[in-house]
Amino acid sequence: PWNAGHVTDFKTGVDKLDLSALFDAAGYTGTNPVASGHLILVADGASTKVYFDADAAGTAHRWPTLITTLDGVATSALSSQDWII
Repeated sequence: PWNAGHVTDFKTGVDKLDLSALFDAAGYTGTNPVASGHLILVADGASTKVYFDADAAGTAHRWPTLITTLDGVATSALSSQDWII
C-alpha cells in the first residue's frame, strides 16, 4: 500500500486482518507466514506494526512494507487466529 493503515480498536481473538490478497499475489503457499519471514510483527511501545515481505529472505524485495499499525495491541498477544492468509 502507498499509505499504511492504522487500526485503533483491533481486538485479538475477535478481529482479523485479511492479508489474503497480499499473500495470493506473492504466491505464498505456506501456513506460518511469521516463521517464514513473510509477516513481520514489530513492537512499537504500546502498539504493533505489521509488515509484509513478499519474498521473505529473498533479495527481490529488500525492505518489508508496512501494512498497518495496531494501536494498543502487544505483539505477544497476536496469533495466527488474528489474520487471514
